[in-house]
Amino acid sequence: MLVLTGCVAPPRGFEVEESIPLSSLDDEAWDGALHRSVLRGFVDYPALCREPALEHYLEQLARVDLAGASREEVLAFYINAYNAASIASVLRGGRPAGLLGRYGFFLRRRHRIAGESITLWDLEHERLRPWGESRIHFAIVCASTSSCKSHSAGSTWSRGA
Repeated sequence: MLVLTGCVAPPRGFEVEESIPLSSLDDEAWDGALHRSVLRGFVDYPALCREPALEHYLEQLARVDLAGASREEVLAFYINAYNAASIASVLRGGRPAGLLGRYGFFLRRRHRIAGESITLWDLEHERLRPWGESRIHFAIVCASTSSCKSHSAGSTWSRGA
């Protein structure tokens, strides 16, 4: 019976201490961290590890209440949340390399976004794709092919958005 408890899917929701309206989301520190850590499309993941801005941004993303936000604001929120969660997954040791790596990275690892516990797959396919916006694929960063090649070659820089 104990073995089967590991097969139970984690809850999709979680308790948020205090939600914040989308308009209160402070992304300036995270934006600054990205500007310092991305050069000509390459992400310096070790530099991002030293940035406290990501954890603060992720904490805010978890608490955002999207009620009253416009279509464009919600779309931008989910794109930014996807990208931040993807980067956080890489920094926490996730690698979308190989079948098991992709499964864990996109389908198993959960992220707290807008009061919900959600995977990157669900963010893309349940939150973003239904908008019918063809540019979504170009706006989200999955930290895949070139990131894995750079990391496997021992490089600390990876190709990003």
